[in-house]
Amino acid sequence: MSKQNPCSVCQKEAGICNCAGCKAFFCTKDFMDHRQWLSGEFEKVVEARNHLLQELSEKDQINHLQTTLCSQIDQWEKITLEKVRCAAKKTRDDVIQLLNDKINGVENEFDNVTKQLRALEEMKNFVEDDLTYLNNNIHKLEKQLRQITEHPSVTLNKEENDQIEWTSVIYATDKCAHDKKVIVVKC
Repeated sequence: MSKQNPCSVCQKEAGICNCAGCKAFFCTKDFMDHRQWLSGEFEKVVEARNHLLQELSEKDQINHLQTTLCSQIDQWEKITLEKVRCAAKKTRDDVIQLLNDKINGVENEFDNVTKQLRALEEMKNFVEDDLTYLNNNIHKLEKQLRQITEHPSVTLNKEENDQIEWTSVIYATDKCAHDKKVIVVKC
């Protein structure tokens, strides 16, 4: 008679049945119990799979997440566009103020020349130097006015759209995908 392995459960009877999975030896009775236990574990795996299938088929959670994230993107877009509008409005106001200040300066000097001309005309008391002085002031004001309109010192400093890397301003990543390549859509 060959030497038999004892049953891994009861240790009494000869283990004549061997489980290919756990490699244990069982007597016939304990082997049947082991198979019944395995069937119960198999059913638990099937239930877990069915539960996962149900969750996969219920897209409401994914749709809710997509809606939430897209709403956040819409809010970011709205806030960003408002910031752009505010920056554009402020810059328009600045341009108007800067140009008005320059024009007002020329107009004030023009008013001074006009007052001096009227005063000299009223008194009929002017000489060549007075006329040269006033004429030089008029030419100076003409030059300032041309410089304001033809060679403006007020310029715009702006980032052009192609200089802003918009995909680095807002983008989506997967926090769990450490080794995965992040897909970035270029605008």
